[in-house]
Amino acid sequence: VDAIERRGHQAVVAHDGRSGYELIARGLDEFDVILCDLNLPLLSGKQMLDRLGTLIRGRTPVIVMSGLPHLRDALLETRQIAFRVLSKPFDDIVAVQDTIESAMKQRQLLQSVIEKDRRIYELEARVEFLVHQATELLSESRLDPLTSLPTRLQLAEDIRARAAMPAGIDSNTTLCLIDMDDFRRFNKDGSYSRGDEAIRWVANALRHRTRDGDPVYRWGGDEFVVLVHGTDLDDGVATMDRLREQIFDDSRGSPGLGLITLSAGVVRVPANGRDPLHMLIDEAQRFLTQAKEAGGNCVRSSIRSHPAYGI
Repeated sequence: VDAIERRGHQAVVAHDGRSGYELIARGLDEFDVILCDLNLPLLSGKQMLDRLGTLIRGRTPVIVMSGLPHLRDALLETRQIAFRVLSKPFDDIVAVQDTIESAMKQRQLLQSVIEKDRRIYELEARVEFLVHQATELLSESRLDPLTSLPTRLQLAEDIRARAAMPAGIDSNTTLCLIDMDDFRRFNKDGSYSRGDEAIRWVANALRHRTRDGDPVYRWGGDEFVVLVHGTDLDDGVATMDRLREQIFDDSRGSPGLGLITLSAGVVRVPANGRDPLHMLIDEAQRFLTQAKEAGGNCVRSSIRSHPAYGI
């Protein structure tokens, strides 16, 4: 003890194995090095180290002191990977002091590794949390909160997936860009609640009236997109026009909203994915504008002749 304290260290002494065990178990992190004699009363050094087991392994260096003639056997007897085994009696106290200080340096290295591991664990947990949040946000961004319809982000993914379909599969698809006519009348009183109600109503009507497998998306504002699969442009226009008529008829029974009419621009989606989504939308928007200029409540496309429909 004197040799330890002469080097400026503080020593805490337990005179038997049982009190040593209790002392270490209560405050393991308070000790930089454990010096353990194998020959202790009440609880042998071997028994004490065995009970401490995983508490100290890899955390606190252990220096075993033994008067046994065979030091290797003494080390094996503890079932503990000791930092050093010192033979008693001590012939060179300076060597003992150096051994203790070497063990303290190892303790510092162990603490540094533990701290780095802790930080790595915290960073990994943080990254996992952020990935989870990003996944949730991405999932939410694919679903419109007002209508529960897929958003333009999901539409873009679906268009890319269609472009990746194997050659030879019947992948005729038309894209219908739909706009509610005279939408401003729902918000003319300065309240947006009726406008939201009308958008939800149209979203539900489109979802109900489209075929299974023909997805409906909210493009933004009072605009929607419907992908009509398995149809060429002529059939796609006819399908969209029937949809327009059905929703107009349904609106006759919608309380408080009045008659709702839709205009639409319809384009063919190339099977080879040559045209990106924004080009398809731009083309559909051009035909939608033509429908609006024709008085609304109609469908327009690159087909030269469209039948005229009235309210």
